Amino acid sequence: MNISESQMELKHNYGGSVCGTLLPLSGKYPWFVTQNLEVEKDSSIFYTIHDPLIKYQCQIPELLGKHIRGYFHGWVILSCHPQNVMWSLWNPVTFKIIRLPHLILKDGDLESIAQCCLSAPPDDPTSILMLTRTNKTTFVFCLLGNKRKKRRWIEMSYAKQLKRITGEDNLFINSLVCCNGKVYALNVYNSFAGLVILIDIAVKDKEVLIKLVLLGASPFSSSIKYSERTFILKGSCTDLFLIELGFNKETLERVHLFRLDMTSVKSEEMERFTDLDMTSKNWKELEDYTDFDMSFDIWEEMVDLNDAIFFVDLARDNSVYYKPEIASKCLCVYVFYIIHIFQQLGGYIHIRDRSGKLLYTYHFKDKTISLSCMPSMVQPTSNVSLWECRLEDGHGEVICTTDSKQEEDQILVKSFGENAVEFNECHLLNLPLEILETIIKHCVGVEYMNFCATCKRCHVAAPLIQWSNETSLRRLQTYSLISPWLTVVDNNKGIITFTDPMFGESYFMKNQHVWLGYQEVCCSRFGWLLFSSTEFGRLVFFKPFIGDLRKLPLADCSFESVCFSAPPTSPNCMVVGFSTNVESHAYIHYVAWEQSWCTLGVGFEPYSIHFPTFLGQDLYALRAEGELISINVLGEEDYSPTFVEAKAPLSCCRSPSHYYLMRCDQDLLEVIVAAPLIQWSNETSLRRLQTYSLISPWLMVVDNNKSIITFTDPMFGESYFMKNQHVWLGYQEVCCSRFGWLLFSSTEFGRLVFFNPFTGDLRKLPLADCSFESVSFSAPPTSPNCMVVGFSTNVESHAYIHYVAREQSWRTLGVGFEPYSIHFPTFLGQDLYALRAEGELISINVLGEEDYSPTFVEAKAPLSCCRSPSHYYLMRCDQDLLEVIVGETGVPIEVFKRNDSKHEWKKIHSLGKYMIYICDTICLCIEAKTPQMENKIYFPRRHPKNRKIVFYSLDTNTYHTFIRENIEQQFKDYMGTAYHLVPHAWIEPSW
Repeated sequence: MNISESQMELKHNYGGSVCGTLLPLSGKYPWFVTQNLEVEKDSSIFYTIHDPLIKYQCQIPELLGKHIRGYFHGWVILSCHPQNVMWSLWNPVTFKIIRLPHLILKDGDLESIAQCCLSAPPDDPTSILMLTRTNKTTFVFCLLGNKRKKRRWIEMSYAKQLKRITGEDNLFINSLVCCNGKVYALNVYNSFAGLVILIDIAVKDKEVLIKLVLLGASPFSSSIKYSERTFILKGSCTDLFLIELGFNKETLERVHLFRLDMTSVKSEEMERFTDLDMTSKNWKELEDYTDFDMSFDIWEEMVDLNDAIFFVDLARDNSVYYKPEIASKCLCVYVFYIIHIFQQLGGYIHIRDRSGKLLYTYHFKDKTISLSCMPSMVQPTSNVSLWECRLEDGHGEVICTTDSKQEEDQILVKSFGENAVEFNECHLLNLPLEILETIIKHCVGVEYMNFCATCKRCHVAAPLIQWSNETSLRRLQTYSLISPWLTVVDNNKGIITFTDPMFGESYFMKNQHVWLGYQEVCCSRFGWLLFSSTEFGRLVFFKPFIGDLRKLPLADCSFESVCFSAPPTSPNCMVVGFSTNVESHAYIHYVAWEQSWCTLGVGFEPYSIHFPTFLGQDLYALRAEGELISINVLGEEDYSPTFVEAKAPLSCCRSPSHYYLMRCDQDLLEVIVAAPLIQWSNETSLRRLQTYSLISPWLMVVDNNKSIITFTDPMFGESYFMKNQHVWLGYQEVCCSRFGWLLFSSTEFGRLVFFNPFTGDLRKLPLADCSFESVSFSAPPTSPNCMVVGFSTNVESHAYIHYVAREQSWRTLGVGFEPYSIHFPTFLGQDLYALRAEGELISINVLGEEDYSPTFVEAKAPLSCCRSPSHYYLMRCDQDLLEVIVGETGVPIEVFKRNDSKHEWKKIHSLGKYMIYICDTICLCIEAKTPQMENKIYFPRRHPKNRKIVFYSLDTNTYHTFIRENIEQQFKDYMGTAYHLVPHAWIEPSW
């Protein structure tokens, strides 16, 4: 964005300094622009949340007194503030302005103008600027293809057309977007389902014809209880995005992003609802929903944003902005060393809340949300947008763009180092090609890879070096080949990562030769990978450093284990494989001799063979229990092999183990790795657990995509990962956690289920005729005294009770209040206590008796000093009840103890030796095992950088994190912390 000094007044703030010239906005950051239009001298402030020291405050004549309404086709849509009478289009690259006629509505209500959309670039004769209204079912539009004097605003009703789609009156269209040359919108407030609607625009004889056509159902996440959902549509090129936000009590608890590639939608899918007419019908009365259900399938839920970024402004008309790629790529050159610095700034969805004061930042990969205040220069009434227009970098930084021709031979390598320093790279690319070639001749290994990956110019200048020749090999061995590297394949991006195990540096290479995602790597030696390729249906040799690919002949079996004796370029390369079939055969292929496989009869099951290893002309391998087998004289032309089997080494391990075989010079080594099988239920082991690992409950977080459960120790910060193969916990609601058991509502089983993730024990409860709002249980489900009490989401005034060891059904208990308003039910003896919405306490007494006659008692909430919306939590602390009140942003925090004899709450300022654990549906109060953990309240929040768990200390009245056993970091409130959106809970480890 280049704007001369004559066009604006500028203040450039960088660490407090002010300069009089405008530095163009750097393309390596996502830039936000805020407009404080309510002040007398309005100005635009460009800033980035990734570097709070940088901001540009300027008065751009084209933006003075104008509200940025959106970005379409490289143009900024503007309206005058506050009347919305004057509308214009501004191109910030060419500085061209298109001014539209005064907008005059018959009812004069210009404040009802909501959203806008530019259907096509202004030079397209069919281009129109379309507006929607908040109080009328009309479009307001202006045809830009007309000559300036003939342009006029037209208001047209879409009520009848929308009723043909929804079957209902008084509904509105919102979230106008442009995608793949078409305009789309949403209707989500009908009584049936969210709908995505195509707004078909045709221009004939200077007349605009608009027709609404149903594209299909809008996607949505699985059934999770929200108090409110918000759906927002966004278009970009050929991609149509739908963002779903789920709120509970004004707290953002779910973010889902769906994508529809419009180029993949077939014409019959676009036209399946063309003749739909629901004018005199109701969607719920239809018998066949086949077409409607199929329209869900064309959407995909995204699992990775890569470098893209979204910004949603809930404070201003639910506006949404999108940048497809945000990344900083800086090249540093010093002598012959090349370092790439890559800082990923994308992969986020930023959401400004409805108050305009808070910013939620959703990290797409971690599935966490960080909460922060909007920058001080942004007022609640400010208009904020993500600058979507093209940026030009004026700092001498090279922005490498890739065209279709470059992609064919481009190699992308990035190196991460601890002491990387940023330099200016402009002088490197000014060097002649012969100078660049001279430099690269002195580079080996990583240096050579980095140089080639810098840009196409460096890639062309780099000579093709045969690393196999004696000189190059000697240089590699003395410099970069200290050890093998760990190779990891990114399935989504097609990137191979190499990590040096000693120095910890990682190198990234774009793999354009063969798709390695989900392929099985069978063997790796001499810099070659041998893998079973589903793409080619055979074994394939691949050298990732040079892209050499060599296919082996087809075999009539699949292989369990494979080994090769020499590089495939060697005349002595022999490949031996053991199949997954039951036939007692080994398969042998001499790479340089023949184009087929030989079979060799063996006297054992080939699928039980692992880690075949060559030692001279003999092949050795391991059986399942570590027994050694050998096939001798395998490399001779007319071989007559002999088979030898030896017992496994005598190991001291008595538990299940893993056995590994390898060659060490001219010797064979076998390594046995075992995990001790410990019976945690015996007295000695339990005592060890209680004094070592059970210092506190752990935070359990479920990875929806990988079916992995992560347990994090809140004090030491260590995380433990467990593969969950017993029950699918993704997006299930954890209702309660106690005694090491989870009680959750399972959509898989359609009922409440007990689950112990440490032992895999799963226990289903009887079916109930309702869904539950809150649930608690009195003892482990293995106890004869376990009782489960639930309050339903229905309006009937009933509680549901189930005695786990006594019966296979639920009992109902009439209560005198709405059960869906009950939270945090807590057992104390035979009595059950719970909280109402505003912190009032209710109790059901003598619940555990066989022939109980319960009494209901309700008490007022504690008298709190907090005047903002608060969250209330109830828990048992030994033989007492505690209620914790937490302000909306984490402060203030107040703790009250219940005095039943006086029927009152008493505020306390210390928990003594106790500690509290709080999350969405679970509250625990237990005695601390170490002094460092006592008198603290632990939340399922993390420090955004070191990922440590955040707690509130009643000693300091501030938030902290642990660094080992020491207290570090301070937070005044929730701002700057991150919380999980995936299922999570506090759980007490129990084996």
